Amino acid sequence: MSNPHPGPPIPLTATEVDPAEIDALLWTDERERERARRYHRVRRHIGYAESATSLTRRLLFLRLGGAAALEAALHRSLPRESLVAPAFSLAVSTATFVLDLPSSYLGGYRIERTFGLTKQPAPDWLRQRLLGFAMGSVFQAGVATGLHALIRRRPDDWWLILTGAAVPASLVLGAIFPTLIMPRFNRFTPLADRDLVERLQSLGQQAGVRVADVYEMDMSRQTERANAMFTGLGGTRRIVLGDTLTRQFEPDEIAGVIAHELGHQVNRDIWTLSAIGAGSITVVGAATARFGPPAIERTRRWTGIRRHDQVAALSVLGLVATAASLAVAPVSAAVSRAIERRTDRYALDLTGDGEVYARAMARLGRRNLIDPDPPSWRVRLLSSHPPITERIATALTYARHHRPT
Repeated sequence: MSNPHPGPPIPLTATEVDPAEIDALLWTDERERERARRYHRVRRHIGYAESATSLTRRLLFLRLGGAAALEAALHRSLPRESLVAPAFSLAVSTATFVLDLPSSYLGGYRIERTFGLTKQPAPDWLRQRLLGFAMGSVFQAGVATGLHALIRRRPDDWWLILTGAAVPASLVLGAIFPTLIMPRFNRFTPLADRDLVERLQSLGQQAGVRVADVYEMDMSRQTERANAMFTGLGGTRRIVLGDTLTRQFEPDEIAGVIAHELGHQVNRDIWTLSAIGAGSITVVGAATARFGPPAIERTRRWTGIRRHDQVAALSVLGLVATAASLAVAPVSAAVSRAIERRTDRYALDLTGDGEVYARAMARLGRRNLIDPDPPSWRVRLLSSHPPITERIATALTYARHHRPT
């Protein structure tokens, strides 16, 4: 199956494939393509409306003095000052969750149901939303408490300390998430198809990656989308396949998807992305430290917030950090797309079969209802992956240059 001598490189953005050939592979008919277009049109409009609503709500909360009033009320009612920051964070996150719940249901869950992307009953959706909120709000309260203490004690260089702590913290969270968090939402069982297990483990050996076992996750509890991933570190690495993948994809196509994931492992992309994340956090932290205090000073007569080390000031600093994050997002997205292109090429060389890989990408695109015509500006600014049509074209071009052995 593998092709140890892939031959001369080909351009990752292939241009010799007829778009009609890609469409024929990607969509069964024009109605299906139009369904994907309609889904993403609806999702974009909902996303714009939700973003505008969220920003307006945050600005009104500050403009009407809500943040300062909440902090003052917590100071009066709580026995210790150290409880104010976590209580403030919990109060804000609870209010946000309650206010967002109707739009999350109508603009998220109902849309997914309408377009056939989930069969999850509404009560299960709500239970998982509540569980996610409970776990996330506790985490946010801890972060807010630590950040507030850091700003108070190190007003000049808090953002540098935050950067130094964020990277190892993100790595730890990434390591524990599959084992401590995900099992709260899904069941993981050893894959029953042992022939497929051996095939994927053999593929891992060809890539020089030891795979301890292959598991299946009941992803269909939440979504009809298909996906796969690696969990664990070193000799404990496991492949996890969504049941939506194992039930709808051919073994060759599953091997192609896993070959892509192996490419991330071989190239140690987690470290590359961590470095990019560290750079982004540094820029965002520096911008927040630079522009946050002046923003607080200039709006103090509206917000009632006098100092940048107040608990309520976290709301202003959060807005500044959001703006800085949007400014650096295109750089992170561009790096991610470059990594994904390289990983696609690795998967093609590992499997040596461009036609199968093209089929796998097409099935993923069709199954996941991927946007067939994403706006170019959105790709440049926000997309972590190249457009699905580009990825299919690359695989088909590879197939024309290399024959499977």
